[in-house]
Amino acid sequence: MFRFNLAGGPGARPGLTLDADGRVERVGGLDELHQSLLTLLATRPGERREHPDYGCALDRLAFEPNDGTTAGMAIRMIVNAVLRFEPRAEIVLIDAGPDPGEPDRMIVGMTYMDRRTGQTRDLHLPLGLREG
Repeated sequence: MFRFNLAGGPGARPGLTLDADGRVERVGGLDELHQSLLTLLATRPGERREHPDYGCALDRLAFEPNDGTTAGMAIRMIVNAVLRFEPRAEIVLIDAGPDPGEPDRMIVGMTYMDRRTGQTRDLHLPLGLREG
């Protein structure tokens, strides 16, 4: 995978990053797994023509209330997607709930372990919800 800068920082621009030789920088290890999980959770099933089942249907929650039931559905969708499509990751802890500062946003927090190395990392995923 390639290193992609989303957040930026002082003087940084979002996008692919380059190494000292001007080539696109690649990632590996835990960073690669992190990117793979983000890609999995951001992909809607049916979005990839060659792999129509790949992804996580979190977009179906967009108009659900920001409550415990919706949090449980988000957790179940994420766990099922990771179990099915990302054998390198083991979910150690996962929780979801309303963002205290944003009533239309739910935060999913997940700690996962790279099965190859035993290293753990946190992933925080904001989900936009609008009761409809």
